[in-house]
Amino acid sequence: DSKFEAGELKVGEIYVPGAIDKEIVILAHLCHPCMVDDDLSGVAALVSVAKHFLGRSNNHYSYRFLILPETIGSITYLSHNEHLIEKMEFGLFLEMLGHDDLFSLQKSKQDTTLIDKAAEICLKESNMKFRLGKFREVVRNDEKVFNGLGVNVPTISLSRSKLRETRELPYPEYHSSADTPEIISYERIKEAETIAINILEMLDKNYWPKAKVKGPIFLTRYDMWIDRQTKYELSSKMQDLFHCLHDCQKSLIELTYELEIPHKILKEWLDKFFENKLIDKILPS
Repeated sequence: DSKFEAGELKVGEIYVPGAIDKEIVILAHLCHPCMVDDDLSGVAALVSVAKHFLGRSNNHYSYRFLILPETIGSITYLSHNEHLIEKMEFGLFLEMLGHDDLFSLQKSKQDTTLIDKAAEICLKESNMKFRLGKFREVVRNDEKVFNGLGVNVPTISLSRSKLRETRELPYPEYHSSADTPEIISYERIKEAETIAINILEMLDKNYWPKAKVKGPIFLTRYDMWIDRQTKYELSSKMQDLFHCLHDCQKSLIELTYELEIPHKILKEWLDKFFENKLIDKILPS
């Protein structure tokens, strides 16, 4: 039996303002009674990530952290805050992160956005095995609202759930009274926290490099020459980079993804170009 009556739906919200109004939304849900991995583990990771960004004074993006009842919470929140949708650049949903299994990265509906590429880079460079699924191939919860009809904010999810095509439960204790603190580990949640922070920081420090010079750069002058005889592949990657700088069409994340250069190395190269006034940095606005 059900009835409609006046009441309230409680939502946890932490807002961290940045240099620009464009927001990245981080989501976790609280609605299953007495279940720890689904999704108190996601909430725990979210709170730790929020503390990290609250402690920073130089955030470029603004960050909105939301703890909601699953699905209906996202629908209700957005229906009361439609004016925020146009500011929402990307979303990250955190769920089922405490049990002992591989990470599963579910891509956004758009599939090839900056947050999709940043997440894939971070997981690959963590040297941890992970599953990769398209939109709705892993979980189907709050990300389907934020990345759904009339909203369509590119939203990825990070979980340890099985892919739906396997027709297995996300984990053996799923949706049962056996989902207790005993099945999760602090280390697994910390791994998720680290990956989430790395994804968000990669987005926050992203920029579009624009060349200020013409022709090849004399790398020796800037102590950046790479010996082709001993480091042939890395030297070739440097040459590949030159040919991507002329039109400022690709950002640091996109160059990392497409040229398959480790993000840390590519960022060091481009930051050094900037310090020597060889490029400009075009920041997200």
